[in-house]
Amino acid sequence: MGLTSFGIGETPYIKQATFSIWQSKEAMKEFAYKMHQHKEIIQTTRKENWYSEDMFVRFKPLKTLGTIKGSDPLAGKL
Repeated sequence: MGLTSFGIGETPYIKQATFSIWQSKEAMKEFAYKMHQHKEIIQTTRKENWYSEDMFVRFKPLKTLGTIKGSDPLAGKL
């Protein structure tokens, strides 16, 4: 299960990235590789060449500053 997800980018809807925070690596892999709807979207993005480039990276948050929509989704989880 994802804790939060939001789009970021220099030009929304044109050059956008999705930033997601997950409960665990296992939860992220379950979504990315086993969810039927997600697999279909990935196939469509490749078939229709939606992106000029892509990059998938994993980071482990060390601390948080500020909030997202008024709350810290990682409060008590680091």
